[in-house]
Amino acid sequence: MPRFLEKRKELAAQRAAQEEERKQRLLQLHLETFGGDITQPHDLGEGEKWWRDHYQWLYDVGYQLRPRYHPKWVASWKTRNLDWMDCEDSIVRLTHLLDATRLSDGRCVAIKLLKISRHPFEVAIAQYLWNEELRTDPTNHTVPIFDVLHPPDDADCALLVMPLLLRYDEHRFETIGEAVEFFRQVFEVSPVLSRIQYLAEKRAGFAVYA
Repeated sequence: MPRFLEKRKELAAQRAAQEEERKQRLLQLHLETFGGDITQPHDLGEGEKWWRDHYQWLYDVGYQLRPRYHPKWVASWKTRNLDWMDCEDSIVRLTHLLDATRLSDGRCVAIKLLKISRHPFEVAIAQYLWNEELRTDPTNHTVPIFDVLHPPDDADCALLVMPLLLRYDEHRFETIGEAVEFFRQVFEVSPVLSRIQYLAEKRAGFAVYA
């Protein structure tokens, strides 16, 4: 067999293995979300229902969730001859962190749902990291906060709107320089986070350094 055909066959096998791995991860996520009795994600999990119930409010304040969370959503694979794993509206994310589209400019964003009673300082810390002083600090590599939303029907909830980012390990380093720059930025942000630690300890009443 010619070498290029062998290479093509190898690549096809790799793609098939990657696709199978993707489907297995998706199945595992569905099992964790819906339980062992659900074979297709045609029902929303308990954590997803919060987003469905707030779909219209989020739209009114400028953010559109994926079709899966529309109050009148019908699974697309029910009306088309498609494998549900190949449909965008079968994708289930972490229910406290969801992707959305910002209506003003079409930008993809991530929206984090948090309970204020459980994380009382997270909103304040996020806003502090992006105040006028730190926003222009070249050592501040923390994720920017575009918006903070407060649902009108739940005083204990807050939503942090951030850019939609890849996982840090989504792509392998291709050069030594990329790896060096990654760790340089990780260590560079440490002084910024140290300020946060100091403020938190000071608020708690046991700060021991300045």
